[in-house]
Amino acid sequence: MIVTANNILTPELHLHEMKRIEAGNDPDVLLKQLDEFLYVASTALAGSNPSPNLTGEELNTALSALQLLHTLPAARPAVLSFLGHLLGKQALHKRGIPRSGPSSSSNGKENGLSSSGTHAELVLEVEIVLRGLVESEQMVNEEGGGLWCELICGWGVELLSLWAVEYGRVNLIIEEVVGMWMSCSVVRTVVDLVTLCVSREPQGTVAHVLNTAIVHAPVLDWLVAHIGATHPAPVLSYLLDPAVQVSLDSEPLDRTTAILTHLALQHSSAVGQALTALLEKTVQGQCWPGAGPQLLLLLTRSGPLLDTLTSALPSLLAPNTLNKLASQVATWVPTFFRSWSDLKQICVQLLLDCAGPSMLLTLLYGLVPAHNEPKDNLPRVNLLPVVKTSLATLLHSLLGELCKLAYTRRGNNKPRVALLVSLAQPTSGAALPLTNVLQWALQCGTPVVIRSVTQLVVMSCSQQHQPSEGALWPYLLLTFPPSPELLHIVARLTLALIREPQAGSNPLERPLSIVLSKSGPSLLNALANVHLLSSGHTLKSPLSDAVMSLLPQLAQFINLPEIGDSVVKLLSKITLSQPISLRNTSCLANAITCYLMATLDMQDVTRKVACAGHCGRLLSQLSSSSCGHGLITRLIVEAVFRPEWAHIFGASTYVGSSHCTKKTKVSEPKRLLQANYTFDSWVKIPLSHTTVFHAGTINGNHTDSKVDSKILSQEAVTLNCQLLLNILCSASKHHDHAPLTVALLLVEIISPDIMYNGFPWPDENIKFTIERDLTIKKTFEDFPIAWELLEFVASNRPALCYCSVLVRALTASYIALWSTSALSRSTESPKQLRATERLLEIAVIGQFLPKNMHVLPQMIRHLAPHEVVAVLQDVWNYMRDNTPSPDRWTLLPNRQHDRSNHHSDPRAFDTCRRLVHFHVETLGHLLPSMLQQRPAAS
Repeated sequence: MIVTANNILTPELHLHEMKRIEAGNDPDVLLKQLDEFLYVASTALAGSNPSPNLTGEELNTALSALQLLHTLPAARPAVLSFLGHLLGKQALHKRGIPRSGPSSSSNGKENGLSSSGTHAELVLEVEIVLRGLVESEQMVNEEGGGLWCELICGWGVELLSLWAVEYGRVNLIIEEVVGMWMSCSVVRTVVDLVTLCVSREPQGTVAHVLNTAIVHAPVLDWLVAHIGATHPAPVLSYLLDPAVQVSLDSEPLDRTTAILTHLALQHSSAVGQALTALLEKTVQGQCWPGAGPQLLLLLTRSGPLLDTLTSALPSLLAPNTLNKLASQVATWVPTFFRSWSDLKQICVQLLLDCAGPSMLLTLLYGLVPAHNEPKDNLPRVNLLPVVKTSLATLLHSLLGELCKLAYTRRGNNKPRVALLVSLAQPTSGAALPLTNVLQWALQCGTPVVIRSVTQLVVMSCSQQHQPSEGALWPYLLLTFPPSPELLHIVARLTLALIREPQAGSNPLERPLSIVLSKSGPSLLNALANVHLLSSGHTLKSPLSDAVMSLLPQLAQFINLPEIGDSVVKLLSKITLSQPISLRNTSCLANAITCYLMATLDMQDVTRKVACAGHCGRLLSQLSSSSCGHGLITRLIVEAVFRPEWAHIFGASTYVGSSHCTKKTKVSEPKRLLQANYTFDSWVKIPLSHTTVFHAGTINGNHTDSKVDSKILSQEAVTLNCQLLLNILCSASKHHDHAPLTVALLLVEIISPDIMYNGFPWPDENIKFTIERDLTIKKTFEDFPIAWELLEFVASNRPALCYCSVLVRALTASYIALWSTSALSRSTESPKQLRATERLLEIAVIGQFLPKNMHVLPQMIRHLAPHEVVAVLQDVWNYMRDNTPSPDRWTLLPNRQHDRSNHHSDPRAFDTCRRLVHFHVETLGHLLPSMLQQRPAAS
């Protein structure tokens, strides 16, 4: 009975049928079948039928030979050889692919390898029978260690090697070769049988496959790659056997690299584990001496292989591991490499492909001297001197190569350097890959380390697709505290951003806006770093441009308690580009004024003086234009009279506090009404009208009680006033009309109306303006800063002329006050005495009085109240006769105004002179100064 594929369903049924045939056959029948087989096989092997199509006799003989394969062990080699010949005729019936030898033909129309459809039953029968034999594992040789899989695997590999040698292509990559061969059903059947044998018995079969592949190299590399794709472990253990010496020549190494690359694309974890194990054994000295160079060359030749090992390299190449490798590396040249330069070039190429922050940190260890290791909770690194030297050499070579690549690949359309791009790209969260490297380098502080890290940072930034919008510059400022080392890194990075071709006219605007979008300690840290950067001459201009574009945003931070000082300090350091828009001037001036008042209310004198200095420098820049100066002057002068800030300059009460008005009016209406019926003290002026004033005021702005302010010491008030005047002078130094502006503002704020505000002094001094004069006097009493501002105006002659209404009102008020006094001596009323002296001092400073009357302020405390009235009356009469108008002052060459050459009527101040004669024992020394000086003879 001839068994065909039509009546065989499974390998088990087929084996059962063959056992039945074997049991029923006698030796004569077997010999007859053997004779028939040998005849047909010898004829076929002799090439009597060159056609790829099988004859019927060959087909029947092949099916009968399958029985002999099982029943007659001696005939098995011949049977397998005959089956291989028949399968080869089908497999090598090629169409479209020429032979590699001279006997190739291409007379078909299909691409690839194929078998005749009419003889597919032979291929199926061979596959079923051989698969069944392998899976049954019934054949054991005399020693008891052989199996069907070894026999069939050897037959299949030899068969595939013959086909590959005859028809293989060497100009294709492994993936293409595998696809070409596996497109043929006959080849696919043989490959499946070999793969099955490898899975059943990997020990013997893998070695046979690989040895055959080596003998017929490189035509069977595709088979090794294909088998390794399904069974990677045995193939990898053979290819990467640490005890087996392999050739490091270019061609064998390329073949091994191609196979491992094919495996890495499908089994990256398995390949990575195998490479890691080989590297660990190499470090421990358990491999043959060339295992390290072999692994190094493999990794440099294949990107997929390197990818499988990249994650494990940093831990495997730790400092202690490098110390162990030092003795082995010393023997690599010239045994495996021609020179150290070749080895260095290979290592640099490997670093370019796989280096990350951890490996860069390891390289940087080589730059640190032994006596300058990093501290502050960082581990101490112990490296051998030769290892440090090697690491430093590799780092310098790597940086040089990166510089070349970064230079040649600059531009939008050029490919980026992967290593540099990866270093500055944020990972999960806000951290950058370079964080650990930067932190270690900054704490180390070694100049050569800082320079190397700076190169990495600058090149990483230049390789980003949008350098000016990258996260590196803001990240450095926000993350690391200010230090000279960080300043060096950020300064170089800033220069790189500025010089970037596509950076634009304001390259730092976007990075600085990212910084200002943060909050808390990180923003405070960044502002301190920007302040340090602004010290550099080269960086000051671009930083100023960036700050100018973000002034409204910065103004919002000025009055935040945590960062206000840092913002003001930064703005005072930056040179603001002129002209400054009115919008920016307004928002910044308002914020600075509020900040200044809060600063002057501090207890810390050192901080107060420093912050006031920053405000003065900043306001000086903002007041460069006339509009800016007018706005700033108004804000400052108005601020000192505001109830919430008046106590800073010595005011004892809040006047007209509007925030509690409604509450007082609604909750306590009876108390308000009662307060309105009370009377204040009244003033009786002899030979003139009498005026009575109500204390209560029924309107929307009344508060029934005065709120006590924060009491400051006299020293603090004096310092605050002096700092305010310094700031006012600083803001006014570019404007000659600044004192005039202050004078007009004082009149506007203090004087309740605009009537009788001219220069002339009337005869009847208080007849029509007594109520206004008392209001002005009360303002000067409540706000001592008004005296300071009036003295500031007087010192810039002739600006006091525009405050004549205030001087006139104060003079009239104190004439009325002293004229009603029942005291015997002026010193018994110290407040009124000091105010009167202050008034006369201001008149002297402003040159309202002649030079011989400059001693009047020194007389008052030695006089009685009625005598003080006489002195003030002389002053009033002098002002009436010598109107203090600006045209009476002479402009000097130094642009100062002077009135000292003015000579008044000698009879003026006769009363004052008589008082000196009357009090000659106390005032006699003042008489020479009061004598009228004669004009110099012409």
